[in-house]
Amino acid sequence: MTSESVLNEIKKLDITERILLIEAAWDNICLSEDKVSVPKWQKDELDRRLSEHKSDEELRNRRKQRKKCSPADIFAELRRLCLEEDYSPELPDRCNRHNIFAETRNELSL
Repeated sequence: MTSESVLNEIKKLDITERILLIEAAWDNICLSEDKVSVPKWQKDELDRRLSEHKSDEELRNRRKQRKKCSPADIFAELRRLCLEEDYSPELPDRCNRHNIFAETRNELSL
């Protein structure tokens, strides 16, 4: 049976049967001992990108900064910036949660 004749038979199936057939084919590929080979140029490019990523100074600094900042630190900085700019974040009326940016509910009005 040729690939073309198999494809013609598959086209005769309804969509559900075709999807099940595709799933079975993928499952079979996953179980296969044959591995898809990756060309050397592609491996080299992946290695280069990984190395670049690991050595990225800016990325390391962001990671360090992220480790230092807790959500409370971030909200404190946001509040400081809002006060500095004379800006008050508002909560929608439907929201009855405590607003850490406002001391009283009156501060939330326009």
